[in-house]
Amino acid sequence: MAGYLIDLLLPDAPEQMVMPATAQLVFTCLWAGVVSLFVVYAAYELVKRRTPLPFVLLAGGAICYFNEPIDDLLGLVWHPRPGQWVAFDTFEPVPVWGVFVYMALFGGIPYLMFQAFQRGVTARQIWTWVGVFWVADIAVEIPALHFGMYDYFGNPPFEVAGLPLYWFAINIGGPLETALLLFVFAHRF
Repeated sequence: MAGYLIDLLLPDAPEQMVMPATAQLVFTCLWAGVVSLFVVYAAYELVKRRTPLPFVLLAGGAICYFNEPIDDLLGLVWHPRPGQWVAFDTFEPVPVWGVFVYMALFGGIPYLMFQAFQRGVTARQIWTWVGVFWVADIAVEIPALHFGMYDYFGNPPFEVAGLPLYWFAINIGGPLETALLLFVFAHRF
């Protein structure tokens, strides 16, 4: 009975979508390249400052990707199944390219925020980093939506170019909290 009620409440997912092979390859390589730059920077930080923190945050970003299937289910996000390079499959399969995106946006960017906050935190600086994250988020979301690498289905509100704008408020929470918690408790790391 419960499954039947859920079926009544949820809109139909666009199950006919097929993962575009070229876009998937380009996105995977592009974001793997971004993560490679963060890894080089993390190695530099390890040698220069003797801190493994950037590596820990990059790994933490990858671990956070395990939350993606739950977010997708609750947020009505559909990743095409046919042709998808699957990172893992829990509630639904999620693509490999997303691991790199999470590492960059939820691991690398919070470290850069934290470093900036160590030089002093102002409201302007926080909003600047929110803007930097939003630009990076747009660099993921708009092209991926445009090329059919996923879709927000069910007619979400506040949609611009296929992207529901409320995701900007949701997505910034993790990176900003991470950076601010690291800043407040820096003496413990």
